[in-house]
Formats: sequence, C-alpha cells, structure tokens
Amino acid sequence: MQPNSHRNELHNNYIKGLFKMNNPEDESKLESTNNALLISTKEFILNKKIIKGQQSQFSNKITKSNSSLQEDEDLVKKRNEWKKNILKITSNMQEKKIIYSLEPEDSEDSLNKNKNTIFAYKDNGFYAIYKYINSQNNYDKEIKARLKWNFLSNKFKIFDNKNRLIEEINYNLNFKGWNGPTKLQVIIHENNNINFDFMNKVHKMENKSPEYNSIYKTYVLNFINRKVIPNEKNLQIIFAKNEGWNNGNKNDILLQFAQTQNNEYILDFKYPFNNITAFALALSCLSSRTFCK
Repeated sequence: MQPNSHRNELHNNYIKGLFKMNNPEDESKLESTNNALLISTKEFILNKKIIKGQQSQFSNKITKSNSSLQEDEDLVKKRNEWKKNILKITSNMQEKKIIYSLEPEDSEDSLNKNKNTIFAYKDNGFYAIYKYINSQNNYDKEIKARLKWNFLSNKFKIFDNKNRLIEEINYNLNFKGWNGPTKLQVIIHENNNINFDFMNKVHKMENKSPEYNSIYKTYVLNFINRKVIPNEKNLQIIFAKNEGWNNGNKNDILLQFAQTQNNEYILDFKYPFNNITAFALALSCLSSRTFCK
C-alpha cells in the first residue's frame, strides 16, 4: 500500500457520500455528517460554476482585446494607404461656371464612375462642394462643405454642412515670390470625422520646402512614381515640426498635388486628409492669390 493511500481513500469516499463515522450507532453524528457533506457538495458545485463563469468572462475579455488590436492594426493600415485621385477643371457653358471635379484615378467602371466623385464651383464668394450620387451626373443637392477665404485670399477655412470648422489653410504673404517659394500651414480639426477613432483631434501640417536645383536653376520637388509638369502650384504636405506620428519627418508625404496636363492635376493623399479636406486644399491652391505667390 502506498503512503497516504488510506487518507486518499477516505477523502474519495467522503466526496462520493460514502463516508461512515467510526461509531455508526451514533445516528445524530451520522446525520450531521451527511448534512455537512450535502452542504460541502453544493458549495463545491457552486464554486465550480463561479470559476467557469470567471474563466468565460476572462476569455471574452481576451477575445475583445484581440479584436480591438486587430481593429487598430486595420486602422493603421488604412491610414497608411494612398488614395490617388484626378482633379479636372471644366467649363459649364450653360451656367457659365468653372467646375472642379475630383474623382478616383482607378474608376474605370463607367457605371460607378461618379459615385465617389465630388465637385465644386464658386457660388456667392465661396466654393460649394457637392457629391455625385450616380453615373448620370445627378448629385446630392445638399452642400457637403463650403470653402471661404479672407480679403487678401491668404487664409481659407472650410466648414461642413453643419457649419463646423474642419480645416484651416494659411498661406504666408509673399508678394510676387520675393520671399522665395510659397509657404503654407494646414490645420485639420477632426472633431467630426467618423472614419477614424481619434475625436476632437487637431493635426498641424505644412508644405514641404522644395530644393533648389542648380542645373535647372529652379526649385523642385520629387513626386515619387508620378509624372508631372513644373508648376508653381505643385506642392507636397508633411506634418509640421514636432507634430504627428513621425515628428515632422520630411520623408512622410501626406498629400501631393501637381499638374499633369492642361486643366488636369493629380491629388494623392492619406490620413489625416479625406476627400473633402484634400479637395479644399487643392481648390485654395488653384485660386487667385495675388499676395501669396
């Protein structure tokens, strides 16, 4: 017989309800023992259920934690994705208006071409931005955003359809380019952006300073994998110094706008820009700015 085997046998018999008192003639002791056994068994079952419940809650927390991590990873990937668009300028002879339209570059399907297209035109001193709803050029009559500017045309503000400020664009005064290349600051207010989880957040950005090319004797920007033509309105946007995830890393381009042919431009962007804020920045760049060239 192994050591403690007698004790183990007694313990097992106790759990099975077979434990007997040393003196079986004492019925009172036997009855109290059976009651104690019954209570003990109920407590054991109850504790087992509680432990299982706690384990289930813990596993649910782990599952939720894993799902939230996956969502965060997907969010970061989404933010790092480039959205490539074409901005076109056309004339509407009937209404005598110049139409600025922004459509995805990869929209080859004519049936769905305009579903992700927005357009704008000047209306009573501001740019009104609308959105197409189908491929028959029918558009949502409600204005999606308004782009306004000050008297000197160096400060722009864009408001959504609830009149909330979502972006500010400030150009440094620079009459006829005497102070060198154009400098501007962009501030995006993310208090109403439902596409990302950061609410009431402010992003401060600026344009990347072009480098002087001694061969061509002009300032140039490197538009990676894009064929563009020289234009003083071409620009790239980066985080301002000590702002953003990369602390103003000069290599992290957030938006690039450049001319490709007559009345046609590329407009590529990623987070924190969306199609409205990027489009508004392009419109401000295309507008007449006498004191900011």
